[in-house]
Amino acid sequence: MSGNVDLYSIATSGVNASSRLLATASNNIANVNSEGYVRERTSVTSELYGGVGRATTERVINQFAQNQLRRDTTLVGEWETFSEKTSAIDNLLANEANSLSTGFSDFFASVQTAADDPTNLSSRQLVLAEGEALLRRMSSLSDFMEAKEEELNLEFNSMVSHANSLIESIGNLNKAILVAKGNFKDSEPSALLNERDKAINDLAEIMDITVRESKNANGSLLINLASGESLVLEDGSFNLFELSENADFMQKQLELATNFSGSKPNTDINIAEEDLGGALGGLFRYRDEVLGPSQRDIGQMAVAFADAVNSQNRLGMDMDFQLGGDIFTLPELSGLPYSNTPPTLALSGQFTPGKGNELTDADIRVSVTNVTGAGVPSEVSVELLNGDGTPKLDENNQPVVFSNITLNAGYTEIPGGIEIEFQSAGGYSVGNQFLVQPVKYSASDITMATTRPEDLAFASPVRSDAGSNNLGDATVVNTQVYDTDVTTSFFDGAGGLDAGAPAQIRFTAADSYEVLDSSGTVLSTVTGATDLNNLLAQAGGGLD
Repeated sequence: MSGNVDLYSIATSGVNASSRLLATASNNIANVNSEGYVRERTSVTSELYGGVGRATTERVINQFAQNQLRRDTTLVGEWETFSEKTSAIDNLLANEANSLSTGFSDFFASVQTAADDPTNLSSRQLVLAEGEALLRRMSSLSDFMEAKEEELNLEFNSMVSHANSLIESIGNLNKAILVAKGNFKDSEPSALLNERDKAINDLAEIMDITVRESKNANGSLLINLASGESLVLEDGSFNLFELSENADFMQKQLELATNFSGSKPNTDINIAEEDLGGALGGLFRYRDEVLGPSQRDIGQMAVAFADAVNSQNRLGMDMDFQLGGDIFTLPELSGLPYSNTPPTLALSGQFTPGKGNELTDADIRVSVTNVTGAGVPSEVSVELLNGDGTPKLDENNQPVVFSNITLNAGYTEIPGGIEIEFQSAGGYSVGNQFLVQPVKYSASDITMATTRPEDLAFASPVRSDAGSNNLGDATVVNTQVYDTDVTTSFFDGAGGLDAGAPAQIRFTAADSYEVLDSSGTVLSTVTGATDLNNLLAQAGGGLD
């Protein structure tokens, strides 16, 4: 503009500036309900010789408030997801119709009623009916949680896919913004910036992220996980998430797949799920802190209950004058091969009878540590795992590992109340690993072993009588049977006792006695007894 005052030019610049301001105001009003839109402001400068100079339109945004909004969005996403998912389990367990406490009370009340009148078949039948009803309750809970696990994995897939779409979109928008800023110097590419901010906010709802401006001040934003892994890089390239599994295909693990350009090799990076945050972190927390432990607790309770009832029934005598058998059938177990183990190799397992009290909620990793020349395992190590695959720790914060376990022919008992057997004829090698989940799904697979009320063994198989020639008034106040197995006790499995079984205790003094078999042969002599409890155990020699 010349040094002379040009009224026409001044008026024209004023009209243009006002038009620009009105356009900005109109745009703000028109987009008042547009999701992700940020209010804009147009600033004008005066010219040296009069009139209005350049007008610049920019977004009105507070970076600190925006970062705080993202942090709060992440927290809300995590806790809302965790609360919503947890409430479903809470409502299920709080429902009186699903109460295991009520089921146990009803079962044991029926047992007491039948034991008070053991000849009443109706009372015995009620015991079996209550036992079956309790199994249905536990199975229903377990099935519901298994369905929730399948539903959860679908949500993992959907949410990871959405996160990847947002990450890719942010990377592409970085490139578009860089081009737009190069072409239009006077104004920000507001629409692109709004779209990128919305994508970043949506991503912050899914996971905890940090956002930084590029050091080159070219308008690009760098996106990282809060734990440090890069999602969107400066040049607009990006890394994507993927879900993987190892032995348990239902236990999804989150990995970040790099997408390097050029000759740099790509790799998969394991993500610490406990630090993930956001809705996706809430899903992982729900799985690891609520769903998985609930599944295993119900399974552990169900197996321990069934094993305890079976063990007790085996110690008694039924209405057919036979030693009692199992009331419940426990499921068989199978080992899931890890990725370093050929899927053709097999490991099977079973619960050790009478060892239900040793069960834990742990998964078990069995590692082959030695094999024979034919490729048959001869030694293993066992490690207890949490549901998420991390090692269980002892009181010293050390992994719980049992090493140098020698395998026998057939099933071999290992820590945790189970027995294992390698079923394949050969082909195993050192380093093969299997995952055994004793209690995760077991509550759904326990069934009734009998439907005959006569099979309930309420009578004791052993009775004590005082000799007719006794001069004193001493009596046996209690006899207890704790083992009826034909391989480890004197019971012959046919309703009788072995020929060498202890059949008589004869006192020779106030503190001395002999143990005799049915033929009168002295099996053991005890002298100086100070305690007249557990007489057969004191006699030693395996007579107890």
